[in-house]
Amino acid sequence: MSLSNWDTMAFDKGAKPCDGVLKSHTGSKVEIYKNWAYVHDKSMWCKGGPFVEDTIAQVWDGRITISNFIISAKRYELQSAMFVFAITKKYVYHPDENGKDEYDHTEYDWMAGIACCGYDDCTERLLLAAGKDPKDYEGCDVCCGSSHGPDGDFIVLTKFSEEGVEELVKLPQDEYEHLDSQWAGVTPELHTEFIKWLEGEVEDCEMNRDETREWLNKVKTADPVRFNQGDAFFAENLGMPLETVGTKIGEAEESVLTQALKDDEIEETPVEVADELFGTDAGPFEGLVDAVTDTPEEKAKATRSILGFRDSIQRGIVRRMIKKVSTNN
Repeated sequence: MSLSNWDTMAFDKGAKPCDGVLKSHTGSKVEIYKNWAYVHDKSMWCKGGPFVEDTIAQVWDGRITISNFIISAKRYELQSAMFVFAITKKYVYHPDENGKDEYDHTEYDWMAGIACCGYDDCTERLLLAAGKDPKDYEGCDVCCGSSHGPDGDFIVLTKFSEEGVEELVKLPQDEYEHLDSQWAGVTPELHTEFIKWLEGEVEDCEMNRDETREWLNKVKTADPVRFNQGDAFFAENLGMPLETVGTKIGEAEESVLTQALKDDEIEETPVEVADELFGTDAGPFEGLVDAVTDTPEEKAKATRSILGFRDSIQRGIVRRMIKKVSTNN
């Protein structure tokens, strides 16, 4: 699930950690997703457009006023990140002595955050392992990947330029796996750059400077909480709070999906346990099960496998919840 490759850290108007979603008084919303932001507004969505129902825009970079939002976004090279600062406002009116509505004041709400790839950049350490000087490749378009074939599995660094494609590094995966990209989540370095950017946005926004500067100072001194977007998806669908899967910066763990894929207990999950937790059907996977199975026996087996995997996901989130409670106590 690709969401599990992405990380988020966001603050609401109260300078408290939030889920990276800002809702307006009309029901529209801005949502951090992967490393961009979506704008959702049912009243503005048109059938036949480029987005699924209620999504009206995808924000990558720059400034835009759309629906009930003023959005600033900036792309940052570290971890393929995007910084976002979104504001929504509501004009408040009160009737005058003649019963005519007159403007009274404007109410603001806002959210700011980071959307980024959760894996760190392994380019420098792989170049060093191959005996190359990272300074020689500063500013170059270098991509990390892998190759698999009869000669083995390798970690590969490739340079892209107008002259063509050049393979810079090819290292045996089993020997250099420890140098490959590691899960890091939002890093302290990325958080620092985000705060620098946010300082300028606060000074340029249309809201009351004293209020937004006070908010920014609270954000600077707060304990930021980051979360894996895939973990947040599973937590929401299992009815668990976001806090269950969030951690402080620097304390990120592998996603629960990654851990579940390594879980030796998946095939051993008793079907009665899975049935008790999730029911006996495969839920949204029902169509998939029907498509890949022919007999009732095959369908039952496939459904049990899916339920077992879902059970493993739940176990992973519950373990984190228990660990967090134990740490707090």
